[in-house]
Amino acid sequence: MNSLSPLRLQAEASFYRTAHGAEADLVMGLRHGETWVIEIKRSSAPTVSKGFHLAAADVRATRKLLVAPVGAPYPMRDGIEVMDPLTAAAQLAGFRERNTG
Repeated sequence: MNSLSPLRLQAEASFYRTAHGAEADLVMGLRHGETWVIEIKRSSAPTVSKGFHLAAADVRATRKLLVAPVGAPYPMRDGIEVMDPLTAAAQLAGFRERNTG
């Protein structure tokens, strides 16, 4: 979690799971009301479950990221953005820079 320390004052991170099967590895409540749901996979051909879609709807996600060891970022259906971990970290850092102050 050290990589999130610069975001400490601007974001709230949590895991999300319900008894009805909604689940997300990481939910980021960001400054200015944005909520990102993030799923982390080890596969280079990642997919998300129905539970991820349910979680995204439950938390009213403004952005949906699927982080995996992929060569280049690409979009999936339903607005999901697939990207490698370094690109995801850069996206969070970019959000912070645009929304501080």
